[in-house]
Amino acid sequence: MAETVANGTNGAHGTTFIKKKILINAFDMSTVGHLSPGQWKNPKDRSASKRKLDYWIDLAKLLERGGINALFLADTYGGYDTYEGSLDNCIRRAAQWPMTDPTIVRNC
Repeated sequence: MAETVANGTNGAHGTTFIKKKILINAFDMSTVGHLSPGQWKNPKDRSASKRKLDYWIDLAKLLERGGINALFLADTYGGYDTYEGSLDNCIRRAAQWPMTDPTIVRNC
């Protein structure tokens, strides 16, 4: 996405400078852990509270303060059972285990 600079400043040979705009998006997932196994043990981690509206409100405020343009919320509708043909390790390690229906958060 680019926009023309409206300050009347022209470059050499009458060219107009183009100011580019960077859009920054955030990522979250309705799981306890995505690609950071064990992070839930960190005292500052709040992933276990994703079923509460306050988690999402606080996240929205944080993203707004940081000038983030959008939040991509990945869906996870089931555990991954490809490792050793079982859900055991996925459940034991909370590896991308679904916690919420992401459409609920979107409607908040």
